[in-house]
This record gives sequence, structure tokens and C-alpha cells, in this order.
Amino acid sequence: MRFFLLFFISLFAAISLEGQDLYFPREFRVSYDKGFRTKDGKPGENYFVNKASYTISVDFNPADGQLSGEEEIVYYNHSADSLSSLVFKLNQDYFKKGEARDFGANPEDLHDGVKIESMAVNGKSYTDKDIHRSQTLAVLSLDTPIAPHSTARISVRWQLSYPQKTTLRNGKYDTNTFFVGYWYPQIAVYDDIFGWDKIPYTGRQEFYNDHSDYEVSIRVPSPNVVWATGRIQNAAEVFSPAVVRRYEQALHSPEVVHIIAAGDTAENILSAQAYHTFKFLAKGVPDFSFATSDHYVWDASTLKLKNGKEVLIAAAYNEKNTLCDTVAAWARKAIAYFSGSVPAIPFPYPSMTVFNGGGAMEYPMMVNLTTVADECGLSYVLAHEIGHTYFPFAAGTNETVYSWMDEGLINYFPRYAARSIKRGCNYFKNMLDGYTGKAGQYYDMPMMVPANVAHDNRAYRQLSYSRPSFAFYQLTQYLGDSVFFAALRNFYSVWKGKHPYPYDFFFSFNTFTGQNLNWFWKAYFQDFSYPDLVIEKADYKDGKLFITLRNAGGMPVMTRVHLTFADGTRKTFTEPLTIWKDKTEVQLVYATDKPKEIIIGDELNPDKYPADNSYSFPSGSKIPR
Repeated sequence: MRFFLLFFISLFAAISLEGQDLYFPREFRVSYDKGFRTKDGKPGENYFVNKASYTISVDFNPADGQLSGEEEIVYYNHSADSLSSLVFKLNQDYFKKGEARDFGANPEDLHDGVKIESMAVNGKSYTDKDIHRSQTLAVLSLDTPIAPHSTARISVRWQLSYPQKTTLRNGKYDTNTFFVGYWYPQIAVYDDIFGWDKIPYTGRQEFYNDHSDYEVSIRVPSPNVVWATGRIQNAAEVFSPAVVRRYEQALHSPEVVHIIAAGDTAENILSAQAYHTFKFLAKGVPDFSFATSDHYVWDASTLKLKNGKEVLIAAAYNEKNTLCDTVAAWARKAIAYFSGSVPAIPFPYPSMTVFNGGGAMEYPMMVNLTTVADECGLSYVLAHEIGHTYFPFAAGTNETVYSWMDEGLINYFPRYAARSIKRGCNYFKNMLDGYTGKAGQYYDMPMMVPANVAHDNRAYRQLSYSRPSFAFYQLTQYLGDSVFFAALRNFYSVWKGKHPYPYDFFFSFNTFTGQNLNWFWKAYFQDFSYPDLVIEKADYKDGKLFITLRNAGGMPVMTRVHLTFADGTRKTFTEPLTIWKDKTEVQLVYATDKPKEIIIGDELNPDKYPADNSYSFPSGSKIPR
């Protein structure tokens, strides 16, 4: 009898965690069944994560964008699989003639693709005949597979022409100013869900990479300076004694130090050489980028975290650009807020540099940021891009397929940090309006639709940014700030340096909160639903107000009922979103005086069709849809 009781309890637990109504794709079911992941939201006993160590030397010429490099890679196959091939990302093949692209490219930037000059694995040389190239991927078939739990040594030499007219996430911003990303042959992720990641880069969707180590040497002509992922290792070799002193001062200063100031010339910035090689070291990061300019100023300070670690926080910018001189200080405030308040996770890397390039794009320990003249806009965009340090970088989410796991979260919680930097801005109202204005339209799809198939920009942004941030806001209203962010910290701590997927997120929150939230995950992440409540009728008798509401949109939302009385006074009642957990119609009863008017919702609880959210007494009139 005890056996059957235990079996029944285990079966019930498995069903409730898996989610009676949650759609569970086969790839995920197989992974969980094989013990790679568990239904309590943690890695399983068979979980693995691969990585690589890159040693790269690169020559870059800002005058014409020509880049040539060589790299030595140690690849660690921690899986139980023999790998008969290696998959490389060649994302600059986005500019290869004839390739599919979600965004346009200037014809002058198109080329014949990244030129692989040589490639060898464990001493065995391979030719172009051994490499299958398709879009931005290169698949190398190996003569000898990489054995389970072993390493492989890979050598690659390559050349490419970096775009000078097209500025998609990076590029050239003036005569000698570049932000350089996605520039080296990078080994793709091999994971327990999809095996090799073979999704090409077409411009719209973003990235998925392993946490790896980098030693990178970047050679540029004088008077260009280089900023990059990680910490510079040879400042004394490339900079003048005066700049070295300021740099070392910044390494210990809580105040912003002008390392390269306006008016400094090449002679008092750099050592007297025609070319300089800048060397950087970065560990446990999913990518490496660098930027260069011959006329940018450089500000920095160091923030000491409560865990004792220090973060060098810098800005490199054109002194003529509005508000850029505030960026180093504001970036410091954002990182301090993230580390100490929301989400209260210590910043995971030793540096952050915000480079004044173009657009707004995150990279490990780097941000490429255009000039933002509006203080509200700058505070949010800055916090948003720095916030990506947590998701997807440290936590390792797959933003190519499930972009809501990074963009949705980072469209949400950095608004707390932005509010601490610059008060008086409508950070949360703008976020909520950004979703409800387009909610319920044909491109408002559930977030579990893979982002890489959403080639319509409206659909991509809705499922990546707007809808998930609305969902996280609603979940926070239900759980409360302290519980939501404690659950987020728990998820982060468990999956930092690994590769979590949506069900790991769902199950982690379920387990941490002690609640089966699958009804919420289903409604927001898997169903076609939107916020639309309707006042069906209202009545007042015997000192009680009866309001019948219908959830026409199907999305469970926090419900705020505002009553206005004849004397002008007001009263508000708040109902949790759980009232819609398994109902489409509810009756609310309040002991109160008879109101003159009932209004459902407000600016922080928006409704797709607000016209049917009001009811007037004594006429009993409501505005029909």
C-alpha cells in the first residue's frame, strides 16, 4: 500500500510541475526524461555545459575596416556525446552577397564572405572542401570525433572587411571610430535541448553563446585607442605615464576620473609608436567585442560591491555629444542599484564600458550607445543595456529562440534602476502602454513562439519586449516585489554560467514560491490572450455594491476598481489576478455607500478597450464596445 501511495504522490507531483495544460515540446520532454534538467527548475544529474578558451591576435585598420586575425581555441566537450563535427558562427557573413537578411545592408558593405585562410583541429589541417558554409554558419566535418569529456585544440586564420556604411548593432561612426562585434569565428553552442545551435544570424534575432575565456591582442595604428570586453593587461606599454597614472587612480576612485580628457593629444595619451597592441583578458563571458577611436575622451571610476569585488565603470565618448559626460556616473548608479536593490544581484563582471557609438546594443562588459539627448531616455536605455549583463550574459539564456528571457526581463526590472537615476519619468506607464497599444492584434503572439521565426519586426518586438514585460509586471503585482525578485535571484544563482530555457524558469518560480503558477505561464506565455475587462452590470442594494465583470481578453490581470461618490470622494479596491485563474466572469461584492461612478483600471493597469470599463449611477449606463 505504501508503494502505491508513494507512486501516486510522485505521479501527481510530476503532473503538477509539468503543467496539466502547459504545452511541452518534444525536445524539452526528452531532456527532462534523460535527467539533464529537473522539474523543480534545476540542472539534473546529467546536465552539462561546454565552453572554450580563445587566444586571439587581430590587426584592425580603422581607415578601411580591414581585419585579419588568428586564434587558438581549446574547446571543452563536457557532454557524453562524441562530436563528429564542429559548428562555427561567422556572423559577418550577414554581409555576404546573396545572403538572407532581415534588415538592409549598404551595397558598398557587401562582400564574398569571411575568408578562412586556414583551419586545423588537433593538428589535422582542413580545407574549404571540408567546411560546409550556409548563411552565417560553417560546419566542419571531423576525421576524428571529439570524444566525450575531452578537449580539442583548434587553430583558425581569417580575414574580413568590416562594414563602413551599415551600422547594425555596430559599425563605423566617424572617420576613425568603430564598434566591432561578431568579428571572429566562434564555436556555436552544443546543448542538451537542440544539440548544435544551427540557427543562422539574419539581423533581427540576437545571440546564444557559451561562457568562455578570452585573451585578445588588438593591433591598431596610432593614434587610435582600444576599449574592449574585459580588463586591459598592458596599460603601461601602450599609454603615456600620465594616462597610466589616471587609469590607476580610476581603479581605486569612487569619483569619476578623466583618464583621457578633452584637449589631450596623441603625444600625451599614447607611447611613441606607429602601432599599438592592446591586450585584454576576460573570463566566463559569452562573447568579446572591442571599440576604437582616435579622438574620444575616457572617464571611469570604481565601485566596490558588498561582496568585496570591484567594478571599473567607464564611458568613452565624443566630448561634443550631449549628456555623454554624465554616462560614467549614471552607469555607476545603475550598477550600484542592480547590485544592492533590484534585483539585488552583485554585478558579475569586473568592468563595464559604455562606448558612444550608435544604436543601443549590449555586449559582455561593453555597451554600444548612441547619443541620447533626453535624460529620461538616456537613463532607461543605459540601465537596459547594462542590465543585459545578468540576462542573457551571466545567466546564459538562448535569446535567439526565447528572447523574452532576456529582453522581456530587461525591458522590465531596469526601470527600477532608471527611476533611481532620473526621477519624474513615466518608465512603467510607457512600458505598459507599449504593450496594450498593440495587444490583441494579429502579431501579438505568445512568447513561446520562437523569436527566430518572427521576421515581422512588430511581432518580434511584441513577443520579445512588450508582452513579457507586461507579464512580469503583473506577476510582481501578484507575488509582491520581495517574492518576485527573490525568486528571480534564486533562478539566476542556480543557472548562472549555464543555459536555462523557459521551462527551467517556470519550474524554478513554481518551486521557489511554493505555488503552481502554470495557469499564469499558460495564459501569458502560451495562449493568445490580452488585457480586456468588461463591466457587464452593476447593482446596489442593502448597503452592498455588486459588480459583474467579464474577462473578454482571457488574460488574468490585477483588477483595480475605482469608485467615485456623489460628494466627490473616491475609494479604490484591488483584486488579485487570481480571481481570473479559472473564470471568465466574476461578481465582486463590496460593502460601501452607493457610488456615482465605477471605473475599472488605471494608467498602471491598462485595458485594451477602456471604453467599457465605466458604469454610472443612477442611470445604470455603460459605454458599449
